[in-house]
Order: sequence, then C-alpha cells, then structure tokens
Amino acid sequence: VEVLEMVHSGRRLTLRCDFRRREVDALRDSEGRFLLNSPARISEEFTETSYLLPDGKVIQPVLHSPAYAWRKLGLVDAQGNPTERGRIAAQFQAGEGLMIAAALEDSNYPVTLLLQHLANLRGGLRFSNALAGEGDLLSLAARRCYGHLDFPGYLNVGLSTDYGEGTSAAIAAFEKGGKPRHEREAEGIRRGDVERARLEWLSLLRHVAFALLPENLCNLEFQKKAKELLQQLVTENALNRVLSLQESLAVRPLFKAKRDNQLLV
Repeated sequence: VEVLEMVHSGRRLTLRCDFRRREVDALRDSEGRFLLNSPARISEEFTETSYLLPDGKVIQPVLHSPAYAWRKLGLVDAQGNPTERGRIAAQFQAGEGLMIAAALEDSNYPVTLLLQHLANLRGGLRFSNALAGEGDLLSLAARRCYGHLDFPGYLNVGLSTDYGEGTSAAIAAFEKGGKPRHEREAEGIRRGDVERARLEWLSLLRHVAFALLPENLCNLEFQKKAKELLQQLVTENALNRVLSLQESLAVRPLFKAKRDNQLLV
C-alpha cells in the first residue's frame, strides 16, 4: 500500500492511499475474470450405490440401509467384496476406522503426523473448541472421502462422532510443561481431561500397532511407526515416574515424628 497524501486537521489525521499494488486472493472464472469474495456452495459428490448380482442384474439398496452405507462410503465394491478402505475400517470401532482409512489414502499425509492426530478421534466435544492446528489435516482427509455425510453412530458431518480437533494439540502442550494455551482458550478443559485423552490415544496406538491391516508399504510403515512411537512414550513415562519419585523422596522429611524418644523414619 502506497501513502499518497497525509492531511492533519486538528486531532484528526487523514491518509489517502493507493491500493493498486496490493496482492489479494481471487478466483478466476471461466471467462478469465477475477472474482473477490465470490459466493461458494457445497455440492455432494455422486457415488454409485448399486450392486451387481452374478446374473448381471443391478439392484439398488434401501436408502440409508447398511448395504447402502457400505457402498456410499466405499467400503465394498459393486459385487459386495470389501475394498481396502473397508478392510481397514473394519479393524476399528465406528467412525474411527473410516477416518483412519481416509487418512491413509492421502499420500501427502505423513504417517508420523497422522499418529499424533489419532488422539483427536477420541477427544470428544470437550476438545472440539480447543486449538486445532495441524490436527485439521485428519478432518480434511476424511471430508475429502466422505464429504459432510451423516451416518448415526459413525459419522457426523463427515467426522467420527467423538472427534475433537484440538486434542492432539492439547496433549502436546501438556507434555511440554507449563500452562497449555488451550486452557486459556477453551473453558472446561483441565489437566485430568488431557490425561484421559492421552490414555485413549495410547490405547488407539496399541490397536493400530497390532491391527490386521492390508499388507502394503503404506500400512506397514504406519504400523512400524506406531510401534516406535509407543516404545518412545512408554520409555518417557517410565523416566518421568522415576524422576517424580526422586523428587518426592528429596522433599520428604527425614523424621516423621518423635515419640517416647524414638525416631520414626
């Protein structure tokens, strides 16, 4: 922005500026014109939900039935055989498997980040308004696959029903020590909530490490990194317990009481 003129009038200062060189984000339409703040709409991508029988007959499942959901979510093919997405989703409960399968399909999503973001799957509404950060990558991956679909017990606007976007960020802040930023920005989140979320995350990591996933390079790397992360977290937990015990012993009084000229240690 270039200032062209500055005018003082009493206690008022007026500036005349030139905005012609300022860069802004814009969309180019089909005629090559640029649009600023253009209206947007969300349209549901068409997905084939019919089944092909061995005799060649095509049948359409009842709307919102399990058979309809399997096809709509890409868990089975037209012959009813499980797809790779379906085989992965079947290893986890409810919508968790759907989101994990969608994330593994995204080749630009590093598995090391995904393992951290798994904590969001069981964070719940308590963490939904906390800091999201990179954890949004998981929700973006899921909505690229499923859109904003609602399937009771599985998906709510394209996300698992217990999804809490800020959970992984809250755990990371908690582990670094000090007062996590999320405690200032999201009311109702306490130390115990973060500890509970961390236990759920560790449980999910163990499940990932030993789940029967389809054997391919991506899934093998996913499970390998899960085992390495678990080992790291277990080692850190053991070290923290030792340090905590040492600190408690260091501040423990040498003598508890004195009774009948006997010192009780």
